[in-house]
Amino acid sequence: MVNKKALIIASTAVAVLIAAAVVVAVMFTVGPASGNEEPSEMIAAVPNPGPKRVESNGNMTKDSWVLTYKEGVDLASVKADIEAANMPWQVLDTDQDNLAMNMICAEKDLGALLNMRSVQSGAKYVEAEQEWRADQAVPWGVDRTDQRNLPLSGTYATGGINGAGVEVHVLDTGVVEHRDLAGRVKPGYDAVKDGSATTTDCQGHGTHVAGTIAGTTYGIAKGATIYASRVLGCSGSGSTQGIKAAIDYVANLPATRKRVINMSLGGGASTLLDQAVANAHNKGVTVVVAAGNENQDACNVSPARAGPAITVGASDSQDRKASFSNYGTCVDVIAPGVNIISTSNTQPNGGTKTLSGTSMASPHVAGVAALVLQQNPSFTPTQVTNWITSNATPSKITGFSTSTPNKLLWFGSTSGTNPNPNPTPTSAPTPTPSPGTTVTGSLREGQATTFPQSGYYRSTGPGEHRGTLTGIAGTDMDLYLYRYVNGRWAIAAQSATAKSTEIVTYNSVDNGVQYYIWQVVCYSNAGTFTLNYVSP
Repeated sequence: MVNKKALIIASTAVAVLIAAAVVVAVMFTVGPASGNEEPSEMIAAVPNPGPKRVESNGNMTKDSWVLTYKEGVDLASVKADIEAANMPWQVLDTDQDNLAMNMICAEKDLGALLNMRSVQSGAKYVEAEQEWRADQAVPWGVDRTDQRNLPLSGTYATGGINGAGVEVHVLDTGVVEHRDLAGRVKPGYDAVKDGSATTTDCQGHGTHVAGTIAGTTYGIAKGATIYASRVLGCSGSGSTQGIKAAIDYVANLPATRKRVINMSLGGGASTLLDQAVANAHNKGVTVVVAAGNENQDACNVSPARAGPAITVGASDSQDRKASFSNYGTCVDVIAPGVNIISTSNTQPNGGTKTLSGTSMASPHVAGVAALVLQQNPSFTPTQVTNWITSNATPSKITGFSTSTPNKLLWFGSTSGTNPNPNPTPTSAPTPTPSPGTTVTGSLREGQATTFPQSGYYRSTGPGEHRGTLTGIAGTDMDLYLYRYVNGRWAIAAQSATAKSTEIVTYNSVDNGVQYYIWQVVCYSNAGTFTLNYVSP
């Protein structure tokens, strides 16, 4: 990321930018082990991960689930077993022909259901039931985000990544619980203190921003949770101290929470705000900010000039610079910001409004940050920034100064591919052997195997464990890294997409001896695979 200028001027108030109404793989980590005892249980004790939970990015039906079973499973027997458990869940119907079962089960009880022997051994997938509707047009800004080139395709796909488990803290005018955000708006910090809840919005700016971040129709990260921090009042303005207090509030939340801040606001230069952004960044918060709407150097204003922030300029639907957008070396990435349709505060049952501004560009990037964090839960804010800037599509936007990085926001169903879709041909490099250990094998649906096959391996200090699994096309193979913690094998990290290739990265921070096992699981079809794994 570029070094941004540090100005000394301080501002006492910051105003909202409303100018003229202008998913590698899901990974879950466990905490540090309380001891480094030698494993008493060997490979056979590594648990079967059981049915694979398939994340949905649609409008999920609360506590309703669809379980898909393996060939040969008698669903009547499974239903009887589930009902005999006398637990607070209910089998609604079974479809033996399609090996599917629909259930009602509270999220908090789902783990117990999936751990039942008949479910553990027989089910392949569990997926949240969704509400399906007639197709609606994809907003152009969302559409532009998942493709490298124009014209727009009219579709949006992220490979099943939807930002679930990631918090996006919207520091703005508040956020109402619009239907497009139903169930995913939580109260945050209140700096206005006028008696109104943070989940209200008398101005409308914050609700529009939140819809672009996480709306099921109008948003980028359709499964992320919005935390509404009200730092701007009904007039669209607020104080430096109030905004700083909200940033500090998010920064001081538990580090285990995956947090993104979006600030679609700006004013003059403020060292106080710049330092608050840097503090949040150092505490694990990815901060995304608008570049500003004055058509000037973004390095002149805060928080756009704050070094650790991801500063966002705006483009239009023809890949041109938005006339109002700030520019310069303090801009990190460009995103759609002209005529953006999103959620309305005055019509929470489905109303929309259309706004323009770098305020509208910033939430596109905040949504992508949530997707990146779901896909890479161990990423630091710097790594999130580097992912976004290195995967952005280069040299697409006309009209910006040459000092502005010409990088257009991108996240698609093949996230992580070469950001240059038309590279200059070069001669093939001489292949180099992969570091670490490489093993091969073959699996059928429902089978699993572990490596090293002789037992487990030891690691004697902090460092990165990385596994790359490559199966044949058409298979669904997943990769798990287990760590021996408190007398049992627990999943330290996993990659469980619907693809045949998975990558797992786990950064251990512990000193002393630790013990690990890799596990490959085949969920559908059959075929060979290659696993390369590297340890510290």
